[in-house]
Amino acid sequence: MSTRAATPLGFAALAASAPPGRLGQTMGAAEVGRELGDAGGPLLVGAVGLVSLTAGLGALATALVICAALIASPNRASPPVPGRRPQALLRSISIPRPRGEARSDGHLTD
Repeated sequence: MSTRAATPLGFAALAASAPPGRLGQTMGAAEVGRELGDAGGPLLVGAVGLVSLTAGLGALATALVICAALIASPNRASPPVPGRRPQALLRSISIPRPRGEARSDGHLTD
């Protein structure tokens, strides 16, 4: 799987598992984490890589293992039920109610 597919799929899974009423906060935190990874990964490998390339890549692997352990912690919310739309997404969508009545061409009267 390429990063072109992994990022949208990961964000979609994250949005589906967000707690009700916290979709914006969850997605914002995920975007901050992604940006820190994009900027921090090369800095970490470059700084430790001054010692040796093996040390730089080892530091990257260690950071990834630590992040994976934090993500897989048992304090997570239950996974989403397949085939069910997330309630937070449904609550966050506000559909404006039309004023007046619709004419046959679809326009509203005042």
